[in-house]
This record gives sequence, structure tokens and C-alpha cells, in this order.
Amino acid sequence: MRRHQSDVDADQRCSDRLETHFQGRIVRRIVGFDEAIERGVDPDNPEEPETFGVQDYVNKRTGEVSRVPVGVDPGWATNPGKTRMKAAADFLVGKIDAMDENMRRIAVEDLAGSWLMKRIQSGEIPYRPGDPEPANVARGQIEAPIAVLPADLAEAIGAKSRVVRFSVATAQKQLEPEKGRLHFTPKDYEKAQKLIDRGEVLRADERTIVIQGVIDGAPWTIVIRRAESKPDEVRLVSLSRNPERRLKARREKGDIIRQGEEE
Repeated sequence: MRRHQSDVDADQRCSDRLETHFQGRIVRRIVGFDEAIERGVDPDNPEEPETFGVQDYVNKRTGEVSRVPVGVDPGWATNPGKTRMKAAADFLVGKIDAMDENMRRIAVEDLAGSWLMKRIQSGEIPYRPGDPEPANVARGQIEAPIAVLPADLAEAIGAKSRVVRFSVATAQKQLEPEKGRLHFTPKDYEKAQKLIDRGEVLRADERTIVIQGVIDGAPWTIVIRRAESKPDEVRLVSLSRNPERRLKARREKGDIIRQGEEE
């Protein structure tokens, strides 16, 4: 059951308050007592400090550019609990990839129905698309396994992993902005594996495939993409229902990798 919007808003306010609270304490520790006062952080009441904005930080070793709060060392700019969740997802996917075919399918089916995946699919995890605030970006990267690719499709996109992930950021893209509710239910996402198993597969580019077909009497399409610089990260980036004429038009224009099976 989807939670009431007021409950989600309350969770967001609580999350933002905690992050602001600890950010204020970090600023006091880094810049010192007197400068903290000059910057608007009340030493006796750090729960409501002013925000100082964000700035670009360039990693000298990798060249990666990230956005961090002004006055906060980049090492303190992320929530370590959320960072650990990303590391845990990577670790879990690695373990699943090491399993045999049968065990891999069983493991992913269980995880696709887990409480975490249901929260991701329902949009309950607070995330603001386009907001570069580090903790918000970290929430968007929370993900869990949703499906398994056969070896030939993984090879087709240059992927080292067979496990398809689904993230909070992608789930948010499935929201209807006008009505503020989901296009699909968690049950609909089960169609992703069915399409992978017997749908028509078309190549979009060297790291992206489009899989389409009729499932339970309705035409569905999914898009699966390998991360550009990380061949062990494969994600479901779109789930949609299209008229059959769209499927036909895509078939006529696309590079077909595999013919689909009739339902």
C-alpha cells in the first residue's frame, strides 16, 4: 500500500533536519568556534544552522567533479550509511553473479520481491530529481536486483554482470508528475524478467538493449543499459506500455538481436 503523501513529507523533513544538524556540527569542527558564529552556526543551537550552498569539488586523482556543501570537506559530504548501502548492493550483485544459473534466478526472484525493492518501486524513499545535494544523490543511487540477463544478452552490451539492478532514481522517473502517483505497481515490474526471457530484443547502442513483447495480453517495453565505465553494473532504466504499432515501428527500424516468442 502506498503511504500517504503527508507521511512521506514528514520523513523528508526528518531526513533533511538530521542531515542539516550533522552538517552544522561538521562545520563547527572544521572552521572553528569563532568562524562558525560568523557563518551563522549558533554554537548553542546547531540544530538549525544556515545553509551555505554547494560548490564544485574536483578529485585530483580521478578528475571526477562532485558537488559538496561549502565549508565541508568532501570526505564528510556523504552519508556513510547510504554509501554503505551502495557498497552492499555491489557486494550482493557480485555474490549472485558467482552462483550457478538456477541459484542466480532463485536469488534474484527473492530479492525482486523484498521490502527494499517494494520501497524503491513505490517511491517511498525520499529523492528529488535534479537536486545535486550529496545525500539526495546517494538516496537516488540506492538499488536492488530486479532481473537476470542470459549470457548472450549480457555479452551483447559488453556487460560482465548478469544481474539487472533497479534504482530509486529510475523509479522516480516512472512517476506521473501531473497526478503524483505511479504509472505501475510493483506487480508490473515482474514483467521485466518475462520480457527478458521471451521478448524481442533490439540493439539501441553498444551498451543498451530494448526488449519488447506482449505480456498478459498487453504490449510492454523495457530498456536495459550497462553503465558507461562500469561493465559490472547493468540497470533497468525504463518500463513502459506501448501500442502494438509502436512495437512494430521499432522492430522495422531497429537492429534485432533476438526474435520474440509468441505468448
